[in-house]
Parts: sequence; C-alpha cells; structure tokens
Amino acid sequence: MNGTRGKDAAIRKTMKKLIIYTDGACRGNPGPAGIGVVICNESGKIIKEDKESIGNATNNIAEYRALIKALELASDFSVTRVECFSDSELMVRQLNGAYRVKNENLHELFLLVKEKARLFEEVTYSHVSREKGLIKRADKLANLGIDEDKLSESVYDKEKERRKAKELKEDGWTYFVKGKELFSKYRDDLSSGHVEEIEMCFRKAIELKPNLWAPHYYLGELFYSIEQYPAAKVEFEIVLENTQDSEPAKYYLGEIKRFEAGNTLPKKLEEVRTMINNPILLNYALI
Repeated sequence: MNGTRGKDAAIRKTMKKLIIYTDGACRGNPGPAGIGVVICNESGKIIKEDKESIGNATNNIAEYRALIKALELASDFSVTRVECFSDSELMVRQLNGAYRVKNENLHELFLLVKEKARLFEEVTYSHVSREKGLIKRADKLANLGIDEDKLSESVYDKEKERRKAKELKEDGWTYFVKGKELFSKYRDDLSSGHVEEIEMCFRKAIELKPNLWAPHYYLGELFYSIEQYPAAKVEFEIVLENTQDSEPAKYYLGEIKRFEAGNTLPKKLEEVRTMINNPILLNYALI
C-alpha cells in the first residue's frame, strides 16, 4: 500500500497541467440542483471525479458551484496550469470578459472562481458542446448528486432517458415564442432574472431548432438593451450569416461598430427602433 501511495505522489509531482470538465444540473429553475466534476491528467485520463447535491439553485448558480468545486479539488495536485471546460456559454463568456456579470448572486460566485484561480499560474475557460463525452459524464455526475441516497444509478439512467425522450418532443418554436413574449413584457424593466429567463428561452429554441435565425436576432436586441454590446454583436452577425435581408440587424451592428471605433455611444434601444424600417421581424425564421 505504501508503494501505491508513493507512486501516486510521484505522478502528482510530474504533472504540469490538469484538464477539468464541470457541469451543474437543476430540476426546475430554480430547483433541486447538483454539481459534477471530472478531472483528467495531461493525457486525458480521468484521475478524479466528484458529485454533490447543493440544494435548491438556478442552473447558472449550479454551473459556477461546479467550477469552484473543481478548482478546489485541482489545488490538491501540484500543477501550474488548469484547462476548464463547460457547456455553460454564459459562464465561460463571463469569465473570459465577453459578458458582464450583473446578477448579484452570480457576481459573488464569479469573484470566488477568480480567487480560486489565483492558486495556479494559468487557468483557461472554454465552452464545449453538452454532447462532448466528458461533459456528458459531468452532467451524469451532477444529476447523480441530486439523486444521491434517493435513486440508484440504474434508476437514474432510466429517468434520464425518459427526460431525453420528452425533450426531443419539445418544439423549439414554442421556446422562441415564449422568449419573445417575455421580452416584450419586460422590455422596459429588465431585471437580471428576466434577462436570464428570456435568454434561456431563446437558447433552448436554438438548441432544439438550429435553423432558426430569429432567436439570435432577439438575443442581439436583449444584449443591446442591457449594454452588453460584444454579445449583441455576435448574435447580429449570426443573423447576417443566415440572411442578408435583416436591415435592423445591420443597423444595430453599425451602431455597435461606431461605438467600438470610439466615434459615438450606441443609441438607446427605443431610439434605434424609431430609426429602423420594419423593426419588428415579420418573418421569424429561415428554415
């Protein structure tokens, strides 16, 4: 046994980098939540896994909590670099500085991630598809964390298959319409909670119906309205990649590019709308 411990210690000393995959899961948003962590060595071999229930939380909070746990576990290894992978585009873009963190609860977790990252010389954050092998493993662990002491892994697998089959029946168009209705309702009084819910609807619409370009347009408007101009620019550019007929998207991009060039501040959303012909999209999608 002592020989095994000595071998493990030697491996830890020779490693320079860890690769970690994290995922947060919740049933309901907010709802019962769990986190999953998969840690690999430089060769991609899994050397540590973890799962945990974190009580009731939103999906975004669960994603941050999973990353914090992963960095804590990574600090047990003598490494200087950590590569972090997550299927949460929001969290990754916030940590890389593309998005601002306006939600107070998320901002506290954002700062905690940055504090944990100081234990290493270099930490990178990358977005990957939820279908990537080890992200799928982290997702499974997160859900097992929710079900810990309640369901066996085999029962969970059956439940996950049932939920997956149900999800496949969901219509991306329904999520798009819901997101559009919420945006219209709260447009003049957007809280961080409203923004999160509206973004979730449009992201889900895109996930279930990738050929829809209209959700990208409304995401652009959403980000523009809360002054997240880099994020808005990304969405409007996606619109123009799919159709060159969107004059509103072109106008918004023009405003953002003038701002980036230091010429002027982007116009407020309502002011832009009064200057654009056909500001409301009548043709919602190109299939």
